[in-house]
Amino acid sequence: MKIALVTHTSFPEFIGGRENHVHHLACGLSKIAQVTVFSGGRIKSEDLSRIHGYTLVRVPMSQIKVSSNPLQYYVLLPQLYRALHRERFELVHAFEYGSFSTDVACLFARRHRLPFILTVYGYQLNRPLGKAVKKIYDLGFGRVVLSY
Repeated sequence: MKIALVTHTSFPEFIGGRENHVHHLACGLSKIAQVTVFSGGRIKSEDLSRIHGYTLVRVPMSQIKVSSNPLQYYVLLPQLYRALHRERFELVHAFEYGSFSTDVACLFARRHRLPFILTVYGYQLNRPLGKAVKKIYDLGFGRVVLSY
C-alpha cells in the first residue's frame, strides 16, 4: 500500500507536536506500507530524502495557513499537487485543518477518488481579522474538506 502524509511543516526541520506525530506515524506505517511525507519548505527546488524508513519530500511552497495569508494559495497548489500526482497513492492523510497543504491534499484525493483522512489540531485565533477569515473558510472550503 502507498500512503501519502501531507503536512505544512515536518520533522526534523521542525520538532513540534504535529511534526513529531507525523514522523512517528510515518515510521510505524513504513513497516507495513510505502510511506511518503510531503512537507512545505522555503527551498528552491524539490528535495527528496529517506528518513527512518519513509520518504520525505519537501516541496517549495509557502508555509501558510488560512489564518495568515489566503491570497498566496496559488503558490502552493501547483507544486504540491504535481508532487502528489507523480505516485499512485492509495490513501492520503493530511494534518492541520485550515492549512493550504491540507486543502490541496483534499482536492487531490477527491480528484483521484482516494480515501482521505484529516487529523485536526486545535489552534486559536485571537485577532478579529484572523477569526473572521477562519469563519469564512469554515463556511466555504472548510465544509468541503470536512465533508469528504
